[in-house]
Amino acid sequence: MARRRDNAGMTRNTLNFIVDLVALVVMLGLAATGFLLYWIMPPGSRGGGGLTLWGWDRHAFGDLHFWLAVALLALMVLHVALHWSWVCLTIRAWFTPAGTPIQRQRALRRNVLGVVFLAVVVAALVGFLWVA
Repeated sequence: MARRRDNAGMTRNTLNFIVDLVALVVMLGLAATGFLLYWIMPPGSRGGGGLTLWGWDRHAFGDLHFWLAVALLALMVLHVALHWSWVCLTIRAWFTPAGTPIQRQRALRRNVLGVVFLAVVVAALVGFLWVA
């Protein structure tokens, strides 16, 4: 099996691994700053005599948390772009069920449940933003 290389000579697997590893590190940083803001530096700890950690106050950690979220979003877009062929093949397989009527019925049920799940996730996000 031949390895696909990009212009810099890096294999596609190596690039996927690096992107996924960086995304994991960013995600851990996002979780850590979120926990820190919620439990260690609660609202009201900012200001003149507020809490600091390593010279950073709640506002500074909030800014870091935001930029980590932006970085994670960008990495997830890159991750999907690197796996776009797989995404297209999987979606095509979902919408072209083959086999017996029972298999088609299961595929249709899976597709309906997938659309319902996606709608629930979008509704939860929109609801969160609306409440905020």
